[in-house]
Amino acid sequence: MKKEVWAEIYDLCIQGFPAKKICRFLGRDKAQVSRMIKALESSGFLLCVNAGDKVKFYRATKKPLTPSDKNQLSTILQKKTKKTDDGGSSSLSCHAISFQVKIISMDSIKWDKTWKSKGVSFYLYQYPFENIGSISFVRIEGKSSDILKINLPRFTWDVRKGSPEPYLKEIALLAVDWFHKRFNLSFSDFKRCSGGHFEIPVTDPDLVKIAQYSTVKLGDYTLDSSMGFAEFGSTKGYNKMEALFSLIPRVDKLEQDMMKLSDTLSKVSLQMDRIEKLFSQPKPPDSFQDVT
Repeated sequence: MKKEVWAEIYDLCIQGFPAKKICRFLGRDKAQVSRMIKALESSGFLLCVNAGDKVKFYRATKKPLTPSDKNQLSTILQKKTKKTDDGGSSSLSCHAISFQVKIISMDSIKWDKTWKSKGVSFYLYQYPFENIGSISFVRIEGKSSDILKINLPRFTWDVRKGSPEPYLKEIALLAVDWFHKRFNLSFSDFKRCSGGHFEIPVTDPDLVKIAQYSTVKLGDYTLDSSMGFAEFGSTKGYNKMEALFSLIPRVDKLEQDMMKLSDTLSKVSLQMDRIEKLFSQPKPPDSFQDVT
């Protein structure tokens, strides 16, 4: 992959081109362009200005895209497809993770974006943190409540380390502390918002094809490609994915036990066949010897 591709996609995004037109302009695959845009966004170089719409548009953030950053982005993308030594995928994608606090007081801010909906005022401020990515702070001010939501960037987590929740909480606390120091924020009731997406990449060609055409829901789990590549996961919390991961070694052990049992039954069946043949053979006739 040429390094210049990152700069081309970045430039086209901030010029107002949607992903579909960028694909046609550069002659690149849709999934590849989507991965690059998401990497640029989660690393703090792009900000989506209409997250709720189907066709998304982006603008540049306060963080400039330098040549050294392009190499770092390539490394990030490679890490997302990293495999374990045994050939299985170890990466878990964590995104749409939010925390919130109740605002008691704070200094005035020059917000990146403001809007109103159903009598509620929204204020967006986004900042690119080094080695973390772009975190967005959204103030939601209503008649009876005033809260600050901390929306974390997309993370790739190694499932062998256990639950990502403590790490996500730590990042959110650091972000709140930074916001507190910068804007004299006084707050209370820090807590994790419900929801969030926890997903693993899907590589099976048949499942990828299904995900590209539709979103499939299986109980608490979903198969789709809304992020530009096929993933299987849950919005019901990490515990749902943890339950799924715990099944994998149990299923593997069950398969091994079944194979051993099958071998044992085959040996028993062979022995039974031998015994049956032995008893089914005709008894040789008695031999008589004349006695003189």
